[in-house]
Amino acid sequence: MLSYTARRQLSRASLQSYTAVSNFALRRSAQAIRRPLVALQRRGFHLSERRCDTTADKTGTGSLLDTKDDILFHDLKGGSRDIREYLQQVVAEGKLPNIDPVQRYDHRNAENRVGTMLSETIAHDKQEVEESVAVEGHDYALTEDDDGASRFLSPGDLVIVGANGFSDGQLAIYIRSMGTQQQFYSIRGNWRIGGPKDAELICEDAVPFEYLKDILPYFPDAQVDDGPMPQIAREGGVPRGLGAPVIDFMRDFDAQVIAYHRQYHEQLDNLFNLCAREHDYRIITLDEILREVLHTDPNSAPVELRHAIRKAIHRTPYLITANKAGPFIESFTVQPKERSDAFDQVVGWVREYQSARRALLMGELVSMPDKHPLATFVQKARRLVSISRELRKPNSSSSISPSQTKILAAENAERMTYLKKEAESFNEDDMKIIAYLRSYALHPVQMNAGSLRSAASYIIRNTGLYPTYELSAATCYTFLQELGVFKPWENHYLLTDNLQLPGHGLAPAVDKMIEETNKFADSLNENNFVDTMKDMRTDWGDLPVFCVDAVEAAEIDDGFSIEPVQGSEDTYWIRVHVANPSAYIPHDSSIGERAQSLKRSFYTPERVYSMLPGNLTNKNFSLARGRPTITFSARVNKNGEILETDVRSGIVNNVIYFTPEKLQNLLGVDKSGLPTMTLAVGDEFRAKSRPGMVDVIPAEYHQQLRQLFNIMSARRDRRIEKGALDASNRYPANVKVWSGRDRIDIYHAATTTPVYYTGDPSIRSKAPIVDIFEKLDSVRDDLVSHVMLLAGEVAGKWCADRGIPAIYSATMYHPEFKKITRDALSDAVEGLTAFGLPKGYTTSSPDSHDFLGMDQYLKTTSPLRRYSDLMAHWQIEAALRFEDRHGRPLKPSEADSVVPFTKAAVDALINRATWQNMQKDIAQRRSRLFWACQLLFRAFHYHEAALPKRWECLIKAEAKASRSVDERTYIGSIQPFDFPCVVSQARNMPPVQIGDLVEVELENVDVYSLAISTKMTDMIKRPPMGPLAAMGFVI
Repeated sequence: MLSYTARRQLSRASLQSYTAVSNFALRRSAQAIRRPLVALQRRGFHLSERRCDTTADKTGTGSLLDTKDDILFHDLKGGSRDIREYLQQVVAEGKLPNIDPVQRYDHRNAENRVGTMLSETIAHDKQEVEESVAVEGHDYALTEDDDGASRFLSPGDLVIVGANGFSDGQLAIYIRSMGTQQQFYSIRGNWRIGGPKDAELICEDAVPFEYLKDILPYFPDAQVDDGPMPQIAREGGVPRGLGAPVIDFMRDFDAQVIAYHRQYHEQLDNLFNLCAREHDYRIITLDEILREVLHTDPNSAPVELRHAIRKAIHRTPYLITANKAGPFIESFTVQPKERSDAFDQVVGWVREYQSARRALLMGELVSMPDKHPLATFVQKARRLVSISRELRKPNSSSSISPSQTKILAAENAERMTYLKKEAESFNEDDMKIIAYLRSYALHPVQMNAGSLRSAASYIIRNTGLYPTYELSAATCYTFLQELGVFKPWENHYLLTDNLQLPGHGLAPAVDKMIEETNKFADSLNENNFVDTMKDMRTDWGDLPVFCVDAVEAAEIDDGFSIEPVQGSEDTYWIRVHVANPSAYIPHDSSIGERAQSLKRSFYTPERVYSMLPGNLTNKNFSLARGRPTITFSARVNKNGEILETDVRSGIVNNVIYFTPEKLQNLLGVDKSGLPTMTLAVGDEFRAKSRPGMVDVIPAEYHQQLRQLFNIMSARRDRRIEKGALDASNRYPANVKVWSGRDRIDIYHAATTTPVYYTGDPSIRSKAPIVDIFEKLDSVRDDLVSHVMLLAGEVAGKWCADRGIPAIYSATMYHPEFKKITRDALSDAVEGLTAFGLPKGYTTSSPDSHDFLGMDQYLKTTSPLRRYSDLMAHWQIEAALRFEDRHGRPLKPSEADSVVPFTKAAVDALINRATWQNMQKDIAQRRSRLFWACQLLFRAFHYHEAALPKRWECLIKAEAKASRSVDERTYIGSIQPFDFPCVVSQARNMPPVQIGDLVEVELENVDVYSLAISTKMTDMIKRPPMGPLAAMGFVI
């Protein structure tokens, strides 16, 4: 096996033989290439000083397709000149026209935007499901901590583009970004256009920029749209000779990958069986595959071998899937062997059934068991669906209708808004088919193997129940609803493999862990429930601790206080008191391991999946009188300057609870008089209450809270002076769900009895009607957030001074886009895009947070629901105990030997957590949108609530492609709820811009794909700062 050094020498020799230029090689050492791909430090970009202007088409010719024939044959018209001579002359004169069958995008005039790319079932499913992420505004939303999004490609990186279950993809070199598009130079010698999710990184900095600069002029200098000529990919030609050294390098690389596959073919062709567990999912990294399967040291494994493993994984679609954060693969999810065996069995049944039916049609004698599993299932499905259709009807919006009979919780013994009826049970074979169909409905993009997809479609078609429906994953979802497997309102985004949420029977190992830790938590007593910080706690006595949370808050994990410094008239101690489970729960205990596995609590409108056992936190840690805390304090003067910091363990006694609205009223923000819009379907909601919540903030605390507001306003100003971006932070309206109980019945995969429902949950969303372009005082509107930011700043500095590794939050700018800075916001809007925002990432070492204007920032205020905060508490308490014993501060050189998590351990946690946290963020957004779609679906299609005929809508982005040649398509958000939607606009109307406020009408609501479709009817206004407002800024 060739070493990496030998491979690098071969690459250099190959290039030298092709050109006269030397020193072309993979520039990174083997160790650097194989380092974990995390954004722990800023990266230099070769093209950072050679960016092209992306704001306009420099030719000014509009659509190149409209004039390409004239350009190409201008000198040939009316003559018989040889085309070869003509093209040679054009090349010699440097006037080679762009005649690629791809249309250049003119930012000033989008009239000619037409999307007519080839489409087929997988492409349709991918658009239907994955495009919902774009609809959510995920790529455009403002966030100060968008972990993972900060990790981007650098010019010269070697990637694979277009890889899926049908193709290994193409090797390519990343060139640059143009707006939402990325440009690559492929192994075929073409430039190619892709998106941020289309590429997978193989090797960083593989090709020096000097080998790319000659081909750069042949790349589009603006965004490219799909042209009217059908193509598999948007690509165009580059003179072969100019790119020959780079192509040769990629071919040589590919040849070595093939050689490694031949060497390890037995293992790579059997990768699933060698990696999978029998009953549980497995998350596995590339390094683990190298050690366990190929018995190779990851530190010496060449990058070609690593890519050979990736190619083998691409050839096992669905069974092994890549866990990606942008173009970076962190790990792989491996399905259980029992699921693979069951799916093979189901596909085998389909083939038997299909062959038998075909033989019968041909008049052949067929020996088929009387009760073939598929035949039995189809017959049972028909009976069950007939029961469902007596209660509800299927529709064209990928769901089934609400119940025709309404149930009021107060009028039935169950005190529920729905009643249940069971039907005939499923047998073991039925359950295998249902599990297979469920996976197809949940993972249409990942389940892209032809046999798997065709078998699902065949089963649905043979029921004869959907003759006018497309046999897609969306119809499969409807089928499972009508079978009584999924509830009519089943949030299928909670059931995906990558979330591994407990309680659904889809992740047995997680379910077992939750059950065992809940039992363990219930068994704790004074003998095994010990406070490791009890001798170091400060009793805060009668100091008022304000806990500001919504009535519905699941747990109270932080509060704050303010007290004047004795002898000073303008200096105060601002303290943030945080719940302290870490003092009682060892980091290596079963509960600590549960928290590490789950990473965080997961919140949806219908339920909460708690990181820690609920009984344990509510009885012992949620802030209340006599509860333990870890307190982060800052001595701050009236100018907002931090003079001193302090971190210590404590006990709070005087806790005052009130809602954010009460605090806003005290500070002069009275929203009670604002007009509101409420959307509601179903029964009346039951008002919730929390013991101890005050209706009116006692007058004795008014002056303290107003003083706190003044100091935090000054502190905000100091951070702005350091570059902080003070966003408007208008939070989307909450969507609330009620069924007569606090939670909706949970889906469990092992349930063998179909259930049919009469009645539906109640859904409600309420939002104030405000001017979305109005400048808000962020401190007055949300004082608590600013106080919590101060706690993170204190914790970050305290740990940084001691060299304590933790999961710090930091930001970096994408070097290929114009930076959005405080000065840029003040100067002009033109040229600013969401890609210019500082993007968040996590690191084990402190780094600056440009978005917040802080030198370092460490989240520590939510240990009951975020593992990173809990881990920081364990680290801090270990340091506090050390300092108490030794009577001096911990030195940075001692930190790794004192704290429970070394820097290497924290790095490993970050590497494994980034993808999981991103997936949970996406799933939480999708869950909110799912219930918003349920609300609009019932109100719009079934008239359960009165809706406005027309809505205000903020344009946030342009869609990737128009759905029709007669329309333009945009991404917007329906006001005042901020529900993401798709906006179509007739081409005879003037194009709109990002940030425009327009008027729209609802056209359709698709619950499965989360698509709220609207049609633009009129322009309302175009504010000067509209593009910034679309990103969350109002200045």
